[in-house]
Amino acid sequence: MEREAWKRKLGQNIKKFRQEKGLTQEQAAGQYDCTARHWQRLEEGSQNPSAAVLVKLARILGVKPSKLLEW
Repeated sequence: MEREAWKRKLGQNIKKFRQEKGLTQEQAAGQYDCTARHWQRLEEGSQNPSAAVLVKLARILGVKPSKLLEW
């Protein structure tokens, strides 16, 4: 799987689960303790988060980390 495609899919999943939880980017960023712009970059797939970041994102979004990685 191409790295860029993987990051885009991860971003799409982050956005999907955030929306399902009814959070704005600003609200999610506040829970993550980052800027809304940083959260936006995660959803755009322009960030390459570590495993620790994936666990924290999953906790905020109320899903298992593996759900963020589903293709």
